[in-house]
Amino acid sequence: GSYQTRAGTLGMLDMTGRLTRGDVRRAARYTPLIALDKAGNDWLNDALLAGHTEDFRIRIKGNLSDFPPDGAKDVLFKISGHAQDVILEFDKEWPRIEKISGEFLIRGNRLEVNSPAAMMAGARLQNVAVALPDMMSKDLALEIKGDASASNDVFLQFIQQSPVRGYIDGFTDGMRASGNGHLELSLHIPLSGLSDVPADTGMGNADVAQGGADRKKVHVSGIFSVRDSDIDPGGGVPLLRRTHGSLYFTESGMKASDVRAEVLGGTSIIGIQSGEGGSMHASVQGHSNLDEMRNSDPHPLLDYLHGEAAWDADVRVVKKSAQVIINSDLKGISSDLPQPFAKRADETMTLRVEKSHVTGGKDFITAEYGKLLSMRLARQEENGAMAIKRGAINFYSQDTFGEKPKWPRRDGVWIAGALPVLSIQGWEGLAGQPEDAGQDAGFDPALQIAGASLLIEELTGYGQSIKGVRVNVTRRGERLTARLSGSMLDGAIIWRPHGYENGGKVNAHLKNLQWMNGGQTVPPAPQSRPGKPISPGNLPAMEIAIDDLQIKGRQIGRFELVGYPDGQDWRMRRLRITNPDGALMGDGIWHGSAQSEVNLMLDISDAGKILERSSYPDTVKGGSGRLAANLTWAGSPDEFNYATLSGTLKLDTGKGRFLKMDPGAGKLLSILSLQSLPKRITLDFTDVFSEGFQFDNINGNAQVKNGVLDTQDFHIDGSSAKVTMKGSVDLNNETQNLRVRVLPTIGSSVSLIGAFAAGPAVGVGALILNKVLGNPLDKLVSFEYNVSGTWTDPNVVKVERAPSKPIDNN
Repeated sequence: GSYQTRAGTLGMLDMTGRLTRGDVRRAARYTPLIALDKAGNDWLNDALLAGHTEDFRIRIKGNLSDFPPDGAKDVLFKISGHAQDVILEFDKEWPRIEKISGEFLIRGNRLEVNSPAAMMAGARLQNVAVALPDMMSKDLALEIKGDASASNDVFLQFIQQSPVRGYIDGFTDGMRASGNGHLELSLHIPLSGLSDVPADTGMGNADVAQGGADRKKVHVSGIFSVRDSDIDPGGGVPLLRRTHGSLYFTESGMKASDVRAEVLGGTSIIGIQSGEGGSMHASVQGHSNLDEMRNSDPHPLLDYLHGEAAWDADVRVVKKSAQVIINSDLKGISSDLPQPFAKRADETMTLRVEKSHVTGGKDFITAEYGKLLSMRLARQEENGAMAIKRGAINFYSQDTFGEKPKWPRRDGVWIAGALPVLSIQGWEGLAGQPEDAGQDAGFDPALQIAGASLLIEELTGYGQSIKGVRVNVTRRGERLTARLSGSMLDGAIIWRPHGYENGGKVNAHLKNLQWMNGGQTVPPAPQSRPGKPISPGNLPAMEIAIDDLQIKGRQIGRFELVGYPDGQDWRMRRLRITNPDGALMGDGIWHGSAQSEVNLMLDISDAGKILERSSYPDTVKGGSGRLAANLTWAGSPDEFNYATLSGTLKLDTGKGRFLKMDPGAGKLLSILSLQSLPKRITLDFTDVFSEGFQFDNINGNAQVKNGVLDTQDFHIDGSSAKVTMKGSVDLNNETQNLRVRVLPTIGSSVSLIGAFAAGPAVGVGALILNKVLGNPLDKLVSFEYNVSGTWTDPNVVKVERAPSKPIDNN
């Protein structure tokens, strides 16, 4: 270099320098103060934390009196070089820029750093440009521009660790996301006074206050873009699947339009706009597809819902207090839920849900569903989740629609109102919750019912109906007591949630219960309900007593049932039905392997009256005895079917009489009464069956396998005939294949027809001889028939007379 003096000035300097090795951390030492004032030099000294250079150049030319350069004087000041592994902490409140490799340049009073690649908070930066436009300005400011690509969770972490969180008012708090994103970021940061400002000022425009009226402002602009990303906003908001779109933000707010995502199984369009005071407004136009949603987010409730419908949502956030309003007419969605929630797809049913936030971790949820119900729930944050503390659910009748539910004075959820119809059948599939169901999934499934007062105009289920039932529910501790009153139902049901290894227990004592014909049943639709069936091991223990049970107008009598879960099974410890005509006792087990097993004992006082109670009137008169059965079948107890029925039967009865009956009505009884015989063939003895066969005893054993009953020792002893049956009866197809042997007895004189035909004297002699010799004629005349075909139209074929040998009545 060279130096020349010049009168009245500091002289002329022309210098060129080069360093072959340098530590970037010491760059401030070699930056002349004529180019950078003390504030800028201090910033440079603090901002450069690491890095090295092997090519550092300096060039100064001009009158030293004209320094520092201001762009108007003919002077040259330039420092340049190539740096590697530089770490720049441009501000304490922002994440560091690391692994900078690029060109460093000071020209005049401007500083620039240009790097094709760097890292920031785990994100890969591209085309990074860092500049101090005027190092001699009293308002020294830093400008940073660059692009970043990273996984979305890295960007969310960057937002949380930088002032951007304050600029968007904590909009991404609690948010999670998969997939990758892209960020274009531009910053203008004043370098004086920032050290006195906290990281999260709480001001959406990020104004930085210093010295009262002297205000510095950070300028930020950015575009954050995602493609095919799954975003979980948290706070009970549904998951946004395959999201794509861009979010534009500045230091004063943000906006987004035409962001598309799959929400609730369908495509939705989302728009976001910030407002004054850090407020945020989002509007959503969506179209839900519940069949798609069932595949992606299984839930027992979705097994009952099908189709798709349009909906819209309005979300407003002010100071982290969110208000959400969702509306839909549900047209296009069908519901297989029991009444009153069944719905056709073409039926319109308005749904409005509103969620409003209040201070102190509290919010309110209100909902209206058509003209059926309204609901209001108050929730409180507990252990990071929202728990329902108090609420009111009101059902409407035609006369009470529009009335607002009364807000309860105590905690818990209270139910009131009137229901035109309620089905108790078809709720089984909702018993289980999905394993990953959270407590803050919009509505907490575990509503803590504190009490209820309902008038149910019609209670239906299983083809039966009860009219006019008043239900009053009270809670004492964890025990719920429901008192039921009405002309057809009267009694109490108690639910204890903690009993029998926390499976719960139901105690019911009803004075009377009348199930009447009619009422709506839920048709089975297993193909549309892929959810898990109810498991016997998950059933509660039960202790049920009904003093007077009537079903379809039939007087059943007293009903008792006691049972409890046993591992994966449910064990029926006692079943007892008693009335003046007999008593049915039994036990059994419902296996978790989907099989039912029962042991039954029926003590018969009057078989005819028991059959009359069972919808078979005028079939049998009298008859007492006992029927024992040990049976199993595939499926649950209410899925009884003949196709898989197996086990044993044993019958032993006393005196009685089969009455004349229609085979179509009596079905299986028509086989036992033998009324089909005289209608199919001409008997060789007096017709003793068509008008009603009187018996002294019926006994026999049978084996059942897959619905086919097989017997080899069935006997009917009557005063007019003795009958044995061997063969099989198909209960599922209502067919038979039997060999029937009939021995007319002298008691009806049928065996003496031939004797009296030879003359009165011969007939009387034969009658006396038969009595004296111990009924030998009974053992001489017997007839056999093959009975096949259906029960209502049997095929009866006479077999040649069997050799005379006695019937084994044992």
